[in-house]
Amino acid sequence: MPPSRPSILCLHGSGTSAAIFSAQTRLLRSALRPHFELIFVDAPIPSAPGPGVLPFFSDSGPYYKWFSGNPIGTSAQTTAETGAVTSAVERGLAKQGRRVQDMDGVLGFSQGTMAASLLLWLARGGDARWAGLRFGVMLCGGCRADVVGMIGAQKVEVPTVHLHGLEDPYLQSSRLLMECFREESVMVMEFEGGHHCPTGERDVEKLAGLVLEASGGRPRRWMGRGVVPEGFGEVGESLRSPTQV
Repeated sequence: MPPSRPSILCLHGSGTSAAIFSAQTRLLRSALRPHFELIFVDAPIPSAPGPGVLPFFSDSGPYYKWFSGNPIGTSAQTTAETGAVTSAVERGLAKQGRRVQDMDGVLGFSQGTMAASLLLWLARGGDARWAGLRFGVMLCGGCRADVVGMIGAQKVEVPTVHLHGLEDPYLQSSRLLMECFREESVMVMEFEGGHHCPTGERDVEKLAGLVLEASGGRPRRWMGRGVVPEGFGEVGESLRSPTQV
């Protein structure tokens, strides 16, 4: 029986797990619950605990990551890692009685956004397994230059929401991730925070509204604070309030 709500595949950051990411996104999950079912899976590579995981999640291991620690990958390495990502996602979904074809969107955090971007790229490149993915959500994203180069001129053209913490030490990597997507499909929300999911009620509602909009396939040019990264056009004079959930 098909799910009653659209499903979003959720990919955690480096050094955490599906269970930890579920806890970290509890406020966003609550806001999205009437509209989506969020499905969490583990990455394939065992890892030490990531930044900010200890001490709160000290008893929540094992911990995983999607990619090696090499900050500059090679084409062969990225291709192999992409295959490992797809296999891990398929295994994780199968354990929950789900299929890749059941997923409508993909949401990633930190290193998980790079995995999410590659899945969207495969979907738009003709890989039938991932063809159902029609939108993406990138929370405090991360990217490597080789991934941008791998996607290259064939930038992904699906609605994507990019959450940037203005105090995030990896903010430049979040902005690099946007180079994987066509600018007309990108919506950016900035918030006063670091490398974590937002916890303020207004921020959570705003993010949930953008996720709803992206899922409808009608992206608009919306920037959380009216700050547009270089190369991403001008901000409109007025901002429509996002859908309340």
